Amino acid sequence: MVRPYAVGSNHQVSTCRMGAVNDPTTVVDPYLRGKRLKRLRVADSSVMRTIPSANTNAATKIIAEKAAGMIKASRRIKYNSKYRKTIVL
Repeated sequence: MVRPYAVGSNHQVSTCRMGAVNDPTTVVDPYLRGKRLKRLRVADSSVMRTIPSANTNAATKIIAEKAAGMIKASRRIKYNSKYRKTIVL
């Protein structure tokens, strides 16, 4: 009788460890970029080291906002090799 109503309510965090670029145990660098896959960003609760004492929803939204800011910043700066200077778009 209980089985149809039982639901898991755990929050999956720390499945994609974030850390220093030279740390071989991490998957994501501090800029949320995947180390071995180009053009991949991880912007969810999997990069948290430990589970927060509250719900992970707010913390995940903060991570996503920070990731959006980092993506925007990386897209604004382009290097022009013809003139050997950086152009801010």
